[in-house]
Amino acid sequence: MKVIILVNLLLIITSMLQNCLTVYSQSEPLAKLWNVTDNEVITLLELERNLTMVDGLLQPILEEYNTSFGGSYINVLMNRIFVYTVDPTKIDIIKSRMESYFHFFNFTNATNSLVALRNSFNGVYEQAQKLKPLMVFCFIDIEFNNVGLFLYKYYDNSNREFLDAIQKYNVTLHYLNKSHPIQSDADEYNIIAKDIKTPIIGVHNDDNITVRDIKLPILGGEGIYNLDDHLACSAGFGAKRKDKEDYFIITAGHCTKTKYNTIFKLYSWNENTTGPTIGFMLRHQIEPIDIGAIFIGSDKYKVSMLIRNTDTIQNKELTTYDVSVSSSYGTHLCKSGRTTHVTCGYVKGLNGFFTDNKKQFNGQLIFTNIFGGKGDSGGPGFSYKQDLRIVSLNSITIAVVNSAGVQLHILLPIEPMEQFLRNDNLEIILANNTSH
Repeated sequence: MKVIILVNLLLIITSMLQNCLTVYSQSEPLAKLWNVTDNEVITLLELERNLTMVDGLLQPILEEYNTSFGGSYINVLMNRIFVYTVDPTKIDIIKSRMESYFHFFNFTNATNSLVALRNSFNGVYEQAQKLKPLMVFCFIDIEFNNVGLFLYKYYDNSNREFLDAIQKYNVTLHYLNKSHPIQSDADEYNIIAKDIKTPIIGVHNDDNITVRDIKLPILGGEGIYNLDDHLACSAGFGAKRKDKEDYFIITAGHCTKTKYNTIFKLYSWNENTTGPTIGFMLRHQIEPIDIGAIFIGSDKYKVSMLIRNTDTIQNKELTTYDVSVSSSYGTHLCKSGRTTHVTCGYVKGLNGFFTDNKKQFNGQLIFTNIFGGKGDSGGPGFSYKQDLRIVSLNSITIAVVNSAGVQLHILLPIEPMEQFLRNDNLEIILANNTSH
């Protein structure tokens, strides 16, 4: 009897150890997204890369027959590309042109063509710019073959003119909750501040903020704290002037509400106190894009091409090698931020828009289902390359909504930032273009 009990005990312990090993083997954010072990992620990355290539070849055909198809969506776990099909008679055209890749396609019946989707979205977009509704979020939802509009019941009366104007477009309405959105504990949307545009000029250094030997790197996703407005945000990526040794952290513009020279301190993950002063926010804006530049005036810090990922077992720092553009729906996108650290999700919408609680309009946005929270704003969005150490910089977080079972993580792509960077002769710090 004792032997049987001992054997059963050993079996229980073995099972517990196996469960622990399974958990630990899923420490990578992408492994958690795809629900596979860390060792399986590389294979799926290669599958996704191949599907993205095939989808890139498919896109011109879908554009040519944009009244017959409603777009495409990648499902890496199924190793398939779902092609939303309005007119099945055109499937043979894709087969004749892409015969060697035809086995990747899953043709799914759809009602709305690309032309219909874009017409509806453009109509909603124009009305939103004209009428400035309160806190609405909108993008073409390829997976569900319609325009998705996310909004709060609380603002229905204020938004009545807008809602009446877009009724003819037959968009899918998703109500986030019935309470006041700013008072709701479920809603994690960061309230956006007033738009202030202050050009970057020479910085007056004092005893506390001096440009000398810079030491500690500020990683993308690391926490930063606005001392003047008492706001927690995240560092996005490093940038420098092309013509001199001035360095900056790019983050979200709404991370400051103060007009001039907001002081930022380091506010590391899992810490309850702030570190030394980093520098000043010297230029920021909310419209048409939400972006800001913090001048690093401290001798304690330097910019970095690295992104913080310290919750994982092995790849605790990710190297930003280059810049990428999201072009396929359903591909992975990840972010690093102070509050929820590194999490991943899927690209759900491209070129979407939202309006904030001050009726300010933001467009050209990526919508994902990445999990995030307050304090993640400004942190970098990225995609993994050929392994789990090298990534492509893609965007920065500007808004997060977790409400009524809906999870929206909204990011500003690099492309709309380029003019902001060019205006001040700034370049992004990347592994393939600098030794800093």
